[in-house]
Amino acid sequence: MSAVRRATGRSVPRAVAGLGAAIVALSVVAAALLGGVTAESPLVAFALLVAVPVSVLIAIRPETATLVVTFLIYTNAAVVAVIFHGVPAIAAVALPGVLVIPLAYAVLVHRQPIVITPALGWIVGLLLIQIVGVLFARDTNDALAELSSFVVEGLGLYVLLTNVIRTTTDLRRVIWVLLLAALLIGGLSLFQELTKTYRNDYAGFAQTDSAFATVDQTLAGADRIPRQAGPIGEKNRYAQVMLMLVPLGLFQARAERRRSLKALALLAAALALVAVVLTFSRGAFVGFGLVVAAMVALRYVRVSQLAFVAVAIGALLIVVPQFGERLSTLEALGGLFTQDQGLSAADTSVQSRAAENLTAIAVFADHPIIGVGPGQFSSYYREYAVGVGGVIRAQDREAHNLYLGIAADAGVLGLICLLAILGVTLFDLRRARRRWLSVRPDLADIATGLSLAVLTYMTTGLFLHLSYARYFWLVLAIAGAGAMILRRLPDPDPDPDPDPQDGYSQSV
Repeated sequence: MSAVRRATGRSVPRAVAGLGAAIVALSVVAAALLGGVTAESPLVAFALLVAVPVSVLIAIRPETATLVVTFLIYTNAAVVAVIFHGVPAIAAVALPGVLVIPLAYAVLVHRQPIVITPALGWIVGLLLIQIVGVLFARDTNDALAELSSFVVEGLGLYVLLTNVIRTTTDLRRVIWVLLLAALLIGGLSLFQELTKTYRNDYAGFAQTDSAFATVDQTLAGADRIPRQAGPIGEKNRYAQVMLMLVPLGLFQARAERRRSLKALALLAAALALVAVVLTFSRGAFVGFGLVVAAMVALRYVRVSQLAFVAVAIGALLIVVPQFGERLSTLEALGGLFTQDQGLSAADTSVQSRAAENLTAIAVFADHPIIGVGPGQFSSYYREYAVGVGGVIRAQDREAHNLYLGIAADAGVLGLICLLAILGVTLFDLRRARRRWLSVRPDLADIATGLSLAVLTYMTTGLFLHLSYARYFWLVLAIAGAGAMILRRLPDPDPDPDPDPQDGYSQSV
């Protein structure tokens, strides 16, 4: 301290000197810990290094937490860290809890009200039905685990997100975070395919799942083509998650004024679509076709505007001809509806899924009110599949249909709640779109993109049960928050100079 006194001519308080010494000591300890982690896992060390300034930024600007959590969930980064890099599982489970920070800031500091969306009551209703279902479940422990997952990844995530996305600025930023996720993981899938580096999973963010080969390639003895599974590790789910970002990117490109942002949004949509193609998922393609048909039927786009999408898909089929050959197997579906051929005309996968759908209907018929309990259908599959017939797997199977799976697990009451959740969200977004279509087309485009993202999940849900549910609830929460914001914005002035910070929290 005498050296400091000589240099400055002032004495340094002991408390300040002690604090400085503590900071130095902590820095040395942190550096040592970081060095040890680096020796074991450089990627984890890098993540910890990034986490420090991000944490400081969240402390200064709590709304940053919303963007960070959204990005980490959609890229599945937390789960990848647990599976591939030894991070404790609690880190992935607790991730949505970080949203409590901006929520507390909004409610306690800015005195803003708690947001209750029209869909929230139906979500609570679904929760109550599942609680009752646990009481009658065949495997209570498994049902409780499924219920706990719904509370954290479903209801909890929905409530937190709809309460921290409060302005149009928040909404735009969250959408752009989703598009950045598309740029990252879609770009990795494309790079992996171009370089044929299938053995490199790129830290877990570019996984492959099983393999696919056309008939010609198999006969020629060529190598099988791995199917992209991204950071999720399951091809069909990866296709479903990335497909939701395609309409979101297309309409965000229309909503932006700057050409650079328009180009970036289109690139994100294109990379998301490329990733979908590289999964070779037939269900995703059929789901996308239904969304395109809905876009035309609802007059969200003109038929002439679909030329861009048609050209893009055509180009992808030329570049990846194996996907076209994969789609040709959809002709087997015709065998499901002919009396003479029946299931024998369909390939094994189609036969199996048809049997699973019929089994879910049979289970629902025997348990029509509240179903068999959360996540319990799979334990009933083999028991009921014998009576249904078709291709029966020698293992527990899911319904492979969002609606039939909910009907079997939660009965007609649960199915009503699910349809109401989706219906009121889409209805509110449609109202918001109509309100702003003539005066603020950019806001109408945002509502359209969110509507189609939800609709994409609904159509692909015809072929997939509710799994990896955090993606569903995250997009649904963003859509619900967007509908509230756009509906409650004040009417524009005759010569509007829109303030991007305007949100429903300021007009309630």
